[in-house]
This record gives sequence, C-alpha cells and structure tokens, in this order.
Amino acid sequence: MEMQQIESITKEVFECFFTNHSDSELSELKRDISDQWDSMLHVNLISALEGEFDVVIDTAAAINLNTMQDCVTLISALTEE
Repeated sequence: MEMQQIESITKEVFECFFTNHSDSELSELKRDISDQWDSMLHVNLISALEGEFDVVIDTAAAINLNTMQDCVTLISALTEE
C-alpha cells in the first residue's frame, strides 16, 4: 500500500474520532496534550486502524502511538510485511 493511501485512510479514521479538529489540528494533535485523547479513545482508535488496514497492532506498539504520523509510520511498516 502506498504511503499517500495510508495517510489518507488514517486521516479519515482520526476525523471520525476528533470531529471538531481541522486538518492542520489533526496533524499536530498529540495524545499526551489532548484532553479528548484518553485511554478509551486510544483503544477505539487502535481498533479502528486495525480494522481499516487488516493489521494487528501489538500492545507495545500501541502504547507508543502518540500522533497521527506515528500511526501512519506503524501502519506503513505493518503493511509492508
């Protein structure tokens, strides 16, 4: 899967969870400074990404996902395997 496609799909997933954020806000969003991005949202976000890309994100990797770009990078690596 091409990086541009991964970025686009990941952005769509993020838009579902962060409905009141602009594109630029989504790209700057960080888990540790967002009040909305709590542990339950994180679990649901990971689940949605796994479903969209048909991958399994292990716990260690999930813990380190703090930005949309982190998600894109991980998904890219997982879909190359």
